[in-house]
Order: sequence, then C-alpha cells, then structure tokens
Amino acid sequence: MFVAELAFVDRLGAEDVAALMRLGLRRAYPARTMLLSEGDEGHQVLVIRSGFVKVQASAGRNDVVLDLLGPGDLLGEVAALDGGPRSATAMTLTPVDVVAIGRTAFLALLDERATVDVALRTHLARRLRHASQRQVEYGALDALGRVGRRLVELVDRFGEPSDDGMRITVPLTQTDLAGWAGLSREATVKALRDVRERGWLSTGPRSLVIHDVAAVRHRSALPSAST
Repeated sequence: MFVAELAFVDRLGAEDVAALMRLGLRRAYPARTMLLSEGDEGHQVLVIRSGFVKVQASAGRNDVVLDLLGPGDLLGEVAALDGGPRSATAMTLTPVDVVAIGRTAFLALLDERATVDVALRTHLARRLRHASQRQVEYGALDALGRVGRRLVELVDRFGEPSDDGMRITVPLTQTDLAGWAGLSREATVKALRDVRERGWLSTGPRSLVIHDVAAVRHRSALPSAST
C-alpha cells in the first residue's frame, strides 16, 4: 500500500497544529511569486497550507533547485533558528496559501511545546539526510538515475494513486527538473525520453504519471556500499 512521506505539519497533533496556526497571519500569493529571497533577513517562517513552492539558490548563470515544497511544509525555518540570512529563494509554482509566523513567536512555540520542537528536529534531519544522499547521487548515478531519483521523490511526497499508476500534478518544468537533478536541460530531456520509451512514464500538459514506480525506483537506486 502506498504511504506518502509526511510533511512537517502532518507530524504534529491537532493541538500543536492549532497552536502553530494561531501564531500567524494567513496570506495568499499567485503563481510565480517570490516568497523569500536569498540573502534577506529571516524574520518570519511560512507554513504552506496549499499549493507548491520551489526553493532554489543561484549558481552563476544557473539556478540550482534545492527542494520542492507542498501543503504542510515549512519555509524559512533555518534562518529563523540561526538568525542568519536566507540561504535560498522560494518561488511559488502555483497559487499558494500560507500562514506567516514571526520569528520570535515561532521560537517561543518551540520552547513551550516539546512535541513541536521534536517534529522540527526530525524535519531538519530528514532534509540533511536528503542533501547528503544528493551528494552521493552526483558521483554514483548517470543522468537517467538522477532523474529517476527525482521522479521517485515526487511520488513519495506528492504522488496521487490513479488507475494507471501514480499521478503527479506538481507543475514542474523540464528546466526545473534539470536544476533539481543537477543536470543540463538536454540531459534531462534525454533521460525523460528514455523513461517514457521504457513504458514507465507518460507526460501531459498538467501532470505526469509513473506507471511502474518499482522499475523507476530500482533503476535509480544507489549502489550498495562494499565491505
């Protein structure tokens, strides 16, 4: 049975969620809006209620996509914790509804509610683990493997079961996917074509469907460490 990976808010109990949401103001933004800017002061944390956001950092002429976030995820929590400037830019991919919480109020909630603090630690540990795995991918996998890893991650986090596989409706462009996989757009297009030709994937204007998640997962698995 398919079980989606939990977002931050989904790790909290009802009382903790209510306490978190009471701290902030609800705001709505259209697609392609910059929510947070790299280098800015981290004076607030955003909780995504609906919609999708990409997090990216500048790397010369190119942007590296660091993460994709959806309902229940947090934005800006690292800068709020360490008081440093924001390390990345957050851009909405769809219309987005968020709750904006001031840094002082957010930190006070962590002191008052140990369950929220533990959930945040788990959330940050997961991100660190993913970042470490991404570094291994760059040296261990070919383009098809790296694109496959991103497709599997989309399934695990945002996939919706359908009659013909797992449907993903995050409006990610091929350029975004390339930046997320650390590849050129040309290499990404070629890898996607390979996955389609194997019958594992079909794409449409507003979604993509992975027909054989197990096959994509197997093809993109990291090699086992030898002893």
